[in-house]
Order: sequence, then C-alpha cells, then structure tokens
Amino acid sequence: MDKKKISFWRITIAVVISLVSVVFIVYRLTLIPQEKITGIVDAFSTTPHILILLAVVLLMICNWTMEVFKWKLLLKPRIKISGKRATASVISGISLGAVTPSRIGEFAGRIFFLPDQDKIFGTVASFTGGLAQNIVTIFTGLICMIFYIMIFEHKIIVEEPIFFYLVFIVSIIVIILLMLVYLNLSYFIDKISHWKIVRRFEDYLPHTADWTSKDLGIVFLYSFIRYSIFSSQYLLLLYIFGIDIPFQEQMIKIGLIFMLTSFIPSYSVSDIANRGSVSMAVFNNPSMDLAVAAASITLWVINLAIPGLLGNIFLIRESRRNR
Repeated sequence: MDKKKISFWRITIAVVISLVSVVFIVYRLTLIPQEKITGIVDAFSTTPHILILLAVVLLMICNWTMEVFKWKLLLKPRIKISGKRATASVISGISLGAVTPSRIGEFAGRIFFLPDQDKIFGTVASFTGGLAQNIVTIFTGLICMIFYIMIFEHKIIVEEPIFFYLVFIVSIIVIILLMLVYLNLSYFIDKISHWKIVRRFEDYLPHTADWTSKDLGIVFLYSFIRYSIFSSQYLLLLYIFGIDIPFQEQMIKIGLIFMLTSFIPSYSVSDIANRGSVSMAVFNNPSMDLAVAAASITLWVINLAIPGLLGNIFLIRESRRNR
C-alpha cells in the first residue's frame, strides 16, 4: 500500500473515531434527566457561583497540565517530546478513552503521537502513569474508609472491634504492598521480561535504568496533586449546589466515591450513571440526591467531556500532519 493510501486510511480512521467520540459524549449528555439540568442551570444564576465555576474550569486546566508533566517524565528516558505535542497526546487520549470500556483506549490516543518504534514503550509508560493515579486513589480511599468508620460508624468499633482492626490492618498492608511494587516497578518488569511470552518485547519494555525510584516518586506526586485538584473541584461544585455538611465529612466521602468508582467496570454510556449512583449512595441522604448528582455530572462534563471534544481536533490534525 503506497503512502497516499496509508495517509488516507489514517485520516479516515481518525475522523471516524472522532465522530464516534462526539456521538458518545452527546449521547451521555442526553441521558441526564431534565430536572437535574434545570437544577444545574439555576445554581449558576448568581455571580459568585459563576466565578466558582470558572475556578473549577481553571482547576481542570491545572489538572491536565499535571498529567502532561507526568507523561513527559515517563517518556523522558527514551522519547523526547515537546510540551505542545505532549499536551495534544494527553488530550487526544481523553477523547479515545471516551469510547472504550473503562477508558482503556486512552493510551491509544497518547501513543498516536509517538514514533512507531516507541509505541510499545509509550503504552507501558501510559499504563504506569495510570497505575500511579489508581494507587493514589486507592491509598486515599482506604484511609478515608478507616476515618469514616471511626467518625461516622463508631459503633462498629465498639460492637465489632475485630472487624475494624481487620479492615485497618488489611488496608495498611495493601497500601504498603502497592507502594513497594510501584516504587520498584522497573525491577518487577525486568523480572517478568524473562518470561517467554514477553521476551519478544524485551527491547521495548522499561528497565531499571529507565525509571528510578525518584522518577516514580515524582510521578506519584503529580498523581497526588491531580487527585487534590479534582477533589477540590468536587468540593466547590458541592458548595454551588447547596451541600451543607462539615468539610471533614465531605472530604472523607469524596475519597470513598473516587475509590469505589475506580473499582466499578463501566462502559462510556454508563459512566455518568455509575458516578452519580455511587455518589448518592455514599452521601446517603435523599434530600441531597439532586445536588450530589448535579455535582458529579458537572465534574464529568468539565474534566472529561470538554477536553474530550478538544482531543478530536488534535487527532485530526495529527492525521493530516502524517500524510
């Protein structure tokens, strides 16, 4: 197949994927009940709330900027990429993640901007960054679970102390094991690289010399900053929609929501429903259901839908660039 035909099919595929992404995002928005949309609109009728919403949007930019820094650091040992292309790569990943189960297609959008010989390494780098983010979510969620029992379900400690201590010990062990594996990730990859099934990809996999514990520690820090940013966004949106409960309680429940949603397998069309239902279950107050659902939906639109639509433009431009 000649170069022109290859370019044609690359552009065609990129356009089709982009259109599918747009359809999925628009379809998700149509799933939102009318009363929730009305509640969202009414909440933004005052100037202070509009300013808070702008702050949430600015935090979205900070959120994905941290992800770009993380992505560049993970690629640095083998691939030099400019900030502009790294940004396009990350945003395009959001777009492809929108049309795949559990957002697993996100890595495909990222490696689309990498040279062919580096795509396997880029895939491993993408999953490593995702692993760091998931560990932060689990780490924080387990701590929040312990505090939730201690503060809001204290009777469990009195009536079932063995259960509480078991949860506490298991949580600490899980946290320690996850951190040990993560900070020594290259070592474990070196070990599995000797397995016959992965030996053919050995030259593309990261080795001990690629990512040091310091590098992985910085990636973990970027992930924690991102977690802090979208937690802050959620807090601000809960305030806009009139959730009036103690700050401490909100932070603990947000940590539980993020951890629980990370464990739930989902397809793109069900993502909003999962986030909304988990949020309402954790807050467990029917009078707050509308406000909690509205905050979850708005957070999804700002953090994923808007960047996802922008990612389609980057995908098409990259396809045209490679003609």
